[in-house]
Amino acid sequence: MLHSVLALGLSLVCFLIMLILLTKRVTFARRIIGILSACSAAAGLVLYGWCYSEIFPDLVNAVLRAVYAVFGMFLGKNEYGAIERVPLMQLRPVQWIFWLFHMLAFYCTASVVLVAFGEDALRAMRRLLSRRGALCVIYGVNEDSVALGRQLSERKDSALVFLGPAADTLNRAILEMHSFLLSSDPDIRPDRKFLKKLGIRDGRRLTIYALDKNVQNNVSFAIRLRDALQEAGISPDHTRLVLCGGEQNLMGALQADGERYGYGNALIYDEAAVTARGLLQQFPPCEALRFDRDGMALDSFETLVVGYGHTGHEVLRQLIMNGQFHGSRFRADVFAPDFDRISGELYDGIQELRETYRIRFHPQDARSGAFYGFLKEHIRTLRYIVICTGNLAVNEEISRNIKGFLRSVGSELPVHQCYRRSFTTETPSEPLARHWGLYRAPLLISEETDRMAMAYNQYYCRSNGKTMQENWRNCDSFSRDSCRAAADFLPAMLYALGKTREDVLDGDWELTDQQKETLGRTEHLRWCAFHAVHGYRVMREEEFQQRAAEYEKQKRETGSSRIRISKNTDARTHACMIPWEELDALSAREQAITGKAVDYKAADVNNLLVIPEALRLLRDMDA
Repeated sequence: MLHSVLALGLSLVCFLIMLILLTKRVTFARRIIGILSACSAAAGLVLYGWCYSEIFPDLVNAVLRAVYAVFGMFLGKNEYGAIERVPLMQLRPVQWIFWLFHMLAFYCTASVVLVAFGEDALRAMRRLLSRRGALCVIYGVNEDSVALGRQLSERKDSALVFLGPAADTLNRAILEMHSFLLSSDPDIRPDRKFLKKLGIRDGRRLTIYALDKNVQNNVSFAIRLRDALQEAGISPDHTRLVLCGGEQNLMGALQADGERYGYGNALIYDEAAVTARGLLQQFPPCEALRFDRDGMALDSFETLVVGYGHTGHEVLRQLIMNGQFHGSRFRADVFAPDFDRISGELYDGIQELRETYRIRFHPQDARSGAFYGFLKEHIRTLRYIVICTGNLAVNEEISRNIKGFLRSVGSELPVHQCYRRSFTTETPSEPLARHWGLYRAPLLISEETDRMAMAYNQYYCRSNGKTMQENWRNCDSFSRDSCRAAADFLPAMLYALGKTREDVLDGDWELTDQQKETLGRTEHLRWCAFHAVHGYRVMREEEFQQRAAEYEKQKRETGSSRIRISKNTDARTHACMIPWEELDALSAREQAITGKAVDYKAADVNNLLVIPEALRLLRDMDA
């Protein structure tokens, strides 16, 4: 009896193990099946070849019978009865090996059939297994969301679920990536039943990617799911939302803030803005410049942007924020023949930036004589070229022509093409462009994108006793963007001094006074550019005096005041948007009014001194 029970139990365990293997990613399953097939075939050839060589003196007959028997293994057949009297087959271990490899051979064949015809069973098994570990939910099934899903499917200890109707080709792709699809309306309606079905519970890490092509569908799903999570009593601490195409003012409705319920981390993104950010992360302006031992730039940063639609506007914003270095002068030339027709709003939005950052607009085509006259004049000082006309054929034609010109003058200046969802780069001597896609690179995997920004924020909030996630959750959207911008610029600070992250983590960040001042000036330029790009202007003297008077009045009447004299968030003005040399006077003036220690230069330098601690926090997050 015990023997029978053990046999039954072990058989069931073996069957379940093999069934679970089928729920893994198809790439993984194919690798396993390939190995098992090869091992089974090799074992079969050895066993059948040996046995039939003893049974049949005719060598050809023995070989053909052995090969035929091996093929039969994969069809569930065996020829044990024909070879059982051979002395080799009398050995018990050989019999075990015989049946083991027959089972594995048939399993390989059955697995192919199950994958092809047993999709419902596989989905059910995968749904059951998806209830453990972190959970990623992708709402909206399209080429872009499936491309992102392939990136996410490579993660360990994380389940992936798609929601929404899908074409057969996309359905097949989802099945191949350790995932499953829920497509009917009742199944994807975000309510308590939905949470239970996917095993969404308090304490489990949940990331939602709302990537439907209809932006309103994304917003509606995110809001309804937020309400379901709140009703179920799920803490925001482990929830993240990445939403495609919504307005930034949605952040107030979707982001947890103090007592207001929402997602712990919400990223509402514009495709062109994130792609432009990815371009500047992959190819930072600092790498186009030379620096002295103190971190001062030895070259000016001059950039050329071809095209000024929405993508061109976002590229220019990123260039302004990431192209500021002490010792360098920034200049941007924008060529767009239809500038007056399509760029009015974008043009008006940067009027305050044009003179400060030497931005020049040229209403000429980049294939015109005027454009190449400009290239000839500035080719020796240009450091960055981006083409973003919005038209693939035009982009490639302009890129090809520019590369030809660069080759003729012996320049290896890279030429970047930026689109709404991707960017490419190539040099005159490289025949093939390197390509990065918004949905095929980790630009939208929010926790990875924001980890360094979270580390920066945590350093400044560390004394409040809250966790990194809690402090990040309580950040307003502007503060988050500010942390992201500082994190994006960190490689430039290291590059200016010829250091790496590993150097800093090993303790190599002892800055001289001159290096502190030089990089402090660079940090101030970067900070000013960030605020300028986000609509801030220099606070006028009259406004400063008015806010100082309000501060003093409030302090007399209540004993304290929460007014920040130098910053007016509502009017988007800031008194610190002045040259570095004028910061000491501003600090002394504000300190005389408030009686509090104020040192705005030290604030810029402190952003350098926090780099080691921020990197250590980031390393701890990765551990």
